[in-house]
Amino acid sequence: MGLVYNFDFAELAISFIETGDTKYLKKLSELNAADHILNHALRFNYDVPTDSKLSLVTHLLTPISKYKEILPQVVKNLDYAKKHITNCHTVEKAVLDFLPKGFSFSGSIFFTWGYDIGVAFGNNCSLNLAHPIFLKNMSELKYYAVHELHHAGFIALKGHMPSFEISTR
Repeated sequence: MGLVYNFDFAELAISFIETGDTKYLKKLSELNAADHILNHALRFNYDVPTDSKLSLVTHLLTPISKYKEILPQVVKNLDYAKKHITNCHTVEKAVLDFLPKGFSFSGSIFFTWGYDIGVAFGNNCSLNLAHPIFLKNMSELKYYAVHELHHAGFIALKGHMPSFEISTR
């Protein structure tokens, strides 16, 4: 299958912020990216609604007035990600250099809006195009993509992320 670069969440989120039409929230809640975010939130006890994907995406994207101002930069970040992360596959190639020879991805990298800076869960990872770090410097998207994709590769190999519960020095 290989690595899938999935922009559906970011594109629908942009449409929602532009129009305010709640039909986009329903469409967002039906995406694999919404499953990814919800599963991560449930597993790691994030302080977001977890009773349904619709309540989660509504929480991430409202109030709209809060996000109208950053919308143009998020659109630029989306364009940057499409041109500089997916087209040349440099991120994937960089990560594969640090995973066992012969490893191949079988998940997605979701480009989202509103949830953490980026997370990995299962074989997938995501990047929040509306995160303040990316709003300030969109080239950081490449570095965080490498970071999160490496986590996804590690999880695919090991089945989980290691827990570093350090209680002493």
